[in-house]
Amino acid sequence: MKKILRQKAFSLPEILIVMSIVAIAALLFITTLRPNSDKLVLKKLYYNAYRTLSTAAYNIQADVEDYNNKLIEEADAAGTEQPSENELKSFPKTQAELCEKLISDKEGYINISGGAACSNVVQADSEQQFKDKTGPELRKMATFTASNGMYYFMSPMDAEGNTIIWVDLTGDRAPNTAEWRKAAPADIVPFMIAYNGVVVPLGYPTYDIRYLTARITNSDPDVTKDSQIMSFYAAKVGAFNNKSYKLEPLSWSDPITMSNKEITQMVHNVSADANCEDRQETEFPACTVLIEQQIR
Repeated sequence: MKKILRQKAFSLPEILIVMSIVAIAALLFITTLRPNSDKLVLKKLYYNAYRTLSTAAYNIQADVEDYNNKLIEEADAAGTEQPSENELKSFPKTQAELCEKLISDKEGYINISGGAACSNVVQADSEQQFKDKTGPELRKMATFTASNGMYYFMSPMDAEGNTIIWVDLTGDRAPNTAEWRKAAPADIVPFMIAYNGVVVPLGYPTYDIRYLTARITNSDPDVTKDSQIMSFYAAKVGAFNNKSYKLEPLSWSDPITMSNKEITQMVHNVSADANCEDRQETEFPACTVLIEQQIR
């Protein structure tokens, strides 16, 4: 006769021990992915927000140019007068108009979840307005919530046609703060959408390479190759020496006040690049800033 082998089943205590170990491992895994403890995840979230805004603003400006070019071509073909300023479109002139364009169901520049409140606006340059706010409170403050859970807070448009947008990279999740700390980077970060559809990174993420990195690139490739990777702020100083060029919005001074001494110390030794000579304000600068698109 064949001997019947009996397999011993796991006891209830053994099963509970295994489940506890799995739960602890899962908790540790989730913790390591939190933006304030893993700079790679923070950088991915920041680039995601930057690309989302950049793509949306670029498409809005491209639609404006396509529409205007079509009117001009039709006038040329018909031999009629060129369209007037009133007939030509322009980049949105108000925060409300820009907001509607960003979240339009028709164009779909930014996918949002739930309703939006374009009338919800925040201060352009205050970190304190987000202090001690819970996730639900921030959601109510937000102008709109993206489909990935990020909260977008728009400020009123300034006289030059620029709009500051704060983005909560982690949505409901902690730390829900706009106050930068050396050991704990903030997850609410500012960007500017310029009057011509260019998105400019602002504030502490431009100093802290845990958010953003960039290179200096010369308009003449024969002069010099792209520089090494550095902080966005260091690249701005190296490329523009803090000079503003109207044709290069990335050269503009940072409108978000930076008072944290630790951040200042991080870039105190930055100097201009000798190959990036100054030019007239209305000319293209000799060098530009190339924002790194790959996570390294």
